Amino acid sequence: MTEFVLVSGGHTGGWIWREVAAGLRGAGAGAHPATLTGLGDRRHLAGPGTDMDTHVEDLVQLIDHVDAPEAVLVGHCYGIYPVLGAAGRRPDRVAPDRVRGRAPAPRRPLPAGPGPRTDAGRARP
Repeated sequence: MTEFVLVSGGHTGGWIWREVAAGLRGAGAGAHPATLTGLGDRRHLAGPGTDMDTHVEDLVQLIDHVDAPEAVLVGHCYGIYPVLGAAGRRPDRVAPDRVRGRAPAPRRPLPAGPGPRTDAGRARP
């Protein structure tokens, strides 16, 4: 069974994936919508140290707890950045061709952060 980790952009949370998650589950896949620390219904957990590294770690922990050998990571808007970082930290669990998403700012390089830089997820001009 394919397992999907679904990551939304800023100011939202896993709930924006309700319909997508239901469709994936209905098709026999697993769906794991994520709400990143300090965003959405986890905004009360934000603090001075909450940053992209925190969000990458949120996803690494989620990937580690998915009961499957491999996961497909899907990032929307800001969510693609921690998705790429988490994929870089768990290359054995996320194949490079299993990362999907679009960056919010076309023609701009991805910000430096954990994990390898890759063009996966960069919006096309």
